[in-house]
Amino acid sequence: MDTCRCRNRVRAADSVPIVTRRPEQPVLSGGGGGGSDREVEREFWLWPLPPAGSTRVVCQWLDLGIAQTTQQIDTTPMVDAAKRATPLWLPTPADPGNT
Repeated sequence: MDTCRCRNRVRAADSVPIVTRRPEQPVLSGGGGGGSDREVEREFWLWPLPPAGSTRVVCQWLDLGIAQTTQQIDTTPMVDAAKRATPLWLPTPADPGNT
């Protein structure tokens, strides 16, 4: 049973949800990380890539007493880096985003 009530969502800075083919809403998932009893560093994966510009990330973790927290990030460097990315293999029809 998943008892963690950690919530994340991503919207464009103008509060309009980022529109994608699939999934219907952006996916923000946690990756590896580490830390101490005073700080934690985590990696996150966001799909699909939001448009260049300002994007608001909203997080809340009720079980740890963390109220809703909002952070504006500039996604332009991510979009620029994605333009330089090279696929390692060809997508298959079963891959997410291939509609």
